[in-house]
Amino acid sequence: MPPLRSAAALLLVAIVLGAAGCGGSSGPSQEDRQSEQRWRSGFGRWGNDMVAALNGISVLFSNPSFVDRLQRGDARTSARLATYERRLDTCGSRVRALGDAPEALAQAREDALRACVLLERGSRQVRRGVTEWQGGRGIDGIDAATNTLGVAQDEIQRARGALGSAPDE
Repeated sequence: MPPLRSAAALLLVAIVLGAAGCGGSSGPSQEDRQSEQRWRSGFGRWGNDMVAALNGISVLFSNPSFVDRLQRGDARTSARLATYERRLDTCGSRVRALGDAPEALAQAREDALRACVLLERGSRQVRRGVTEWQGGRGIDGIDAATNTLGVAQDEIQRARGALGSAPDE
């Protein structure tokens, strides 16, 4: 092929590849950015809800009046505790419902799911511990729940940190 034809052919290939999007990339597509933003937003709501449930449980067990009501089996206070427990019970399903995390946020999802295992276990421990306590068998079960939920809260913070350290694409 003569040099001029060869250069024209290369130019044509470059134009075709550029038009097809096969050349260099200018970053994530608008759709990818929107998908990541939706995931980040859902993740933020998840974290806020889990922390709110933990805080609610903490308030119930740190206020002597609520503690007394829980021990006596007060229906209203018990229902309030059950609401927080149910919220913790949904942890894993809520994170999974967000779908696969964008690659840059995969660590945040992994940390969140690890937190969920602990939150769901802690929720069951609270229920069991309160029942044992109301039955006069001490507070060991509640202490175990407190420890589990404390570690879970650390995992939520780790997950949020991983989300915050991920680059916005």
